Amino acid sequence: MTRLKANALLLMAALIWGSAFVGQSLGMATVGPLSFTALRFALGAAVVAPLAWLEWRKLRAEGRSPGWAEAVWVVALGSLLCIGVVMQQIGLVTTSVTNAGFLTALYVPLVPLLSWLVKRESPHWMVWPAAAGCLAGTWLLTGASMQTLSTGDVWVMLSALPWAVHVLLVGQVANRLRGAFLLSCGQFAVCAMFSAGLALGTEALTVEGLVAASGAIVYTGVLSVGVAFTLQVVGQRHAPPADAAIILSSETLFAALFGAWWMGDRLTASGLAGCALILACIVAVQIFFATLAAANPQPASELEYTSVFELLAAVLLSAQATDVSVNKATRRLFALASTPQSMLALGEAAVAEQIRTIGLYRNKAKHLIQTCRILVEQHGGQVPRNREALEALPGVGRKTANVVLNVAFGEPTNPVDTHVFRICNRSGLAPGKTPQAVEKQLDKRVPLAYRRDAHHWLILHGRYVCTARSPKCSDCAVRAWCDTGAAGLKR
Repeated sequence: MTRLKANALLLMAALIWGSAFVGQSLGMATVGPLSFTALRFALGAAVVAPLAWLEWRKLRAEGRSPGWAEAVWVVALGSLLCIGVVMQQIGLVTTSVTNAGFLTALYVPLVPLLSWLVKRESPHWMVWPAAAGCLAGTWLLTGASMQTLSTGDVWVMLSALPWAVHVLLVGQVANRLRGAFLLSCGQFAVCAMFSAGLALGTEALTVEGLVAASGAIVYTGVLSVGVAFTLQVVGQRHAPPADAAIILSSETLFAALFGAWWMGDRLTASGLAGCALILACIVAVQIFFATLAAANPQPASELEYTSVFELLAAVLLSAQATDVSVNKATRRLFALASTPQSMLALGEAAVAEQIRTIGLYRNKAKHLIQTCRILVEQHGGQVPRNREALEALPGVGRKTANVVLNVAFGEPTNPVDTHVFRICNRSGLAPGKTPQAVEKQLDKRVPLAYRRDAHHWLILHGRYVCTARSPKCSDCAVRAWCDTGAAGLKR
């Protein structure tokens, strides 16, 4: 799934949640907050259950059934969901929909703050002003003033913490489970059970009240829970927590719009300004990789190859050499030998003769022959698909293994060569003193949807725009989000 599609899913979830504020407020006129939460999340779990069952069967057939460890994570997320929703529902009894929308949005700046404090993951600098802008936008949306805080306001403010932790964890847990629908159904069921247990001893539920609130329960259960939360889980598998929090914060905007439609509320000039600011921040947080993607939607390696083995050989030969020089050498070499078996038959001396135009050709010929021997003797002549086996091959380091895993096998790795290393430190995207340190930062900061192509964009950008000696800052599409872009323009 592309990042654009993932963000569209998150935006749709925000729209549904914004409309659900009205249903949540109206439904609790005759049903208590705990009972309302239990009923709508039970309905949501029922909606997702068939998809979760199909997903379970697929994972079981592949031998990847979730175990007890994954079940613990599902219960943890369901508990966080329950705490946040119940707090919000209790707050909506005595506060306005507008105030609830604004105060719920406090989780937006909490997500990058918690990520920094707990996980030591520093977001790109653009996330901070975007988060602040979303908070400011929600302030404007409420009329740039707040009434004296009521008990309901306090409940909604407290709900921001479990919401933030949930947003921070849900994408990682979904990837661990390898099942978005399983996670959705599981956390909905946990939330429903916990809420029902609390409601049994604290709230009275009548048939009349249930009938009166049935429309709100069905709407918020099917759409707000069954559909929107599932969209969130699916979308967040391909978007980082801080980005997701900012996009999902637009539910405040949609709450105001639906409030105007259903309840007669009208946006003031400051409210309209708030809408514009939120939308601007939603766009801004996606700009860096979205800009590179727009300029080159289908980036590819400039090395020439026709098989996984040829790719491995070309990358092995490319150390301290240009792709142009490697391509000239491999055209001659691959015409004579294009498999490990034929390369062994050709011999080290003949290989060296064909690649003598590139640097360190004797050592590279030696490593290539040794690698071919291991491939034939230990892997049936096939290039292995796991990192440990690849890095055990002579002349194959972490970067080469990452390139093969990414390009040949579609793994979301982040190979770091000199271009990527330079750009990540120069721009502030993923600073680090070593290539592996930069790789770790990229693993944290590059959204999964962009990870397959991220290193291609960065390599090409470094090769033709952000060059080592004379960077072309005036031609750089992402200079506005680069830590040294302004200085580059002055040079």
